[in-house]
Amino acid sequence: MKWNGETLTVVLARTKANQRDFLSSVLIRIHDRVHKWEELGKMRSLVKQTEIKLGLDESYRELRTCSMRFNVRHPFLFSL
Repeated sequence: MKWNGETLTVVLARTKANQRDFLSSVLIRIHDRVHKWEELGKMRSLVKQTEIKLGLDESYRELRTCSMRFNVRHPFLFSL
């Protein structure tokens, strides 16, 4: 394949689209997970604490992966 300005532009556009799709899929997964927990109610949330904690851990790992993939230096600073 001969590389020229047009070819490079197409490759960069595809790369950006792939990155956008990756980020969108992560955010949608996290949103769906959180929305499911929101509908549980207080008692069921209490019963499912372990499942929720595991889901939060998974969400954090997915966000960390995104931050590393997109070179974000301070991805998530939470005040605890």
